[in-house]
Amino acid sequence: MFHLAQNAAAQAPNVSLRKELCQSVKHIYQSLDKTDAKTRLKTIVERYKNKASKFCDWLEEHFIESLTYYDFPSEHWRKIRTTNVVERMNEEQDLYLSSGKTNIQLPPEAHEITARCQKFAKIMADFLNNL
Repeated sequence: MFHLAQNAAAQAPNVSLRKELCQSVKHIYQSLDKTDAKTRLKTIVERYKNKASKFCDWLEEHFIESLTYYDFPSEHWRKIRTTNVVERMNEEQDLYLSSGKTNIQLPPEAHEITARCQKFAKIMADFLNNL
């Protein structure tokens, strides 16, 4: 959600409107289900179509994909819509590779987390390909 809000803010016609547009994106994500989220999306597009047309075009074109997590059971939403774990793993991997210490052994938990992330990425890719 954070990166999507940042991308949305980049579509703002001026700096003074950025915070308001980011709040609108957040408002969509606070929906209880996908139908409500789509309704909120349409409402926001209508509200800003004259003030921030570039933002509205971007929102309609790119945002609907980010609502895919609503297709899963609600207890999984937070894990699906955030990439913090994956980003942290990538940072650790980059740090490890750039350190030149290639003989360091990663703990067993790191291999398990990597395997789970790879499995999740495959499940998400398969799911999205079948839409």
